[in-house]
Amino acid sequence: MDNRPPSMEKLKQNLADGIAAVWLPVFNHANTLNTVGGLVRWWDDSAAVGDHSEPLPWDLAVERGYYMLDEHGKLKHEYAEYVRAIADADVMLYTGHATHPEIWAITELCESLGFRRTVIDHPYSPFIDLTIPEMQELTGRGVTMNFTYDELSPLLGVDPAKMYAAIRAVGVEHCTLSSDAGEPLFPHSVECMRLISGYMAAFGMSPAELQQLCTINPERLLKIPVDATV
Repeated sequence: MDNRPPSMEKLKQNLADGIAAVWLPVFNHANTLNTVGGLVRWWDDSAAVGDHSEPLPWDLAVERGYYMLDEHGKLKHEYAEYVRAIADADVMLYTGHATHPEIWAITELCESLGFRRTVIDHPYSPFIDLTIPEMQELTGRGVTMNFTYDELSPLLGVDPAKMYAAIRAVGVEHCTLSSDAGEPLFPHSVECMRLISGYMAAFGMSPAELQQLCTINPERLLKIPVDATV
């Protein structure tokens, strides 16, 4: 992360280079700064690397981080153009740490474009915190829910039974499982996948359903041929 402002030029270069997915703002999103804070150096180059802030008030978080809606609650022009470019390139779009109003605005635009490769990461994280009815509405409009080990870890402590119930309510065909194992306190990604898969199996997910969550649905989103071999 270089914290340089997003640009269409950079996005087009990334797309030309063959990227498989684009993330909207995550660590430097206003929602992150308002929820958990962040590295001071994101907005103050004079601060020591590694210093952390406390959660910021929303007004200050918006001033120092990224927020994708304008004063009318609509996607800012530049972000709407980014989404259109991503849809034209037909690569995955991750909503990052977008707030609920941003998620709905992005979903509305993607739906109008006929684009169905939008993914919401860790829907039970404190940044996203969707209800099951909200997940159901979003997946009905073409969005995929990506549940993660991060949510089940001691860091967030989501009950795996709650995650299992959400996947059942939303539908296995609309979900994926992933590790999101970037925190140094987590096991490595393969172990995280074993753990999250094991938890879901323990609550009743069948081998075929786990295959869909961990392989088939990601292959569809990544446009990997089903019969592709490594």
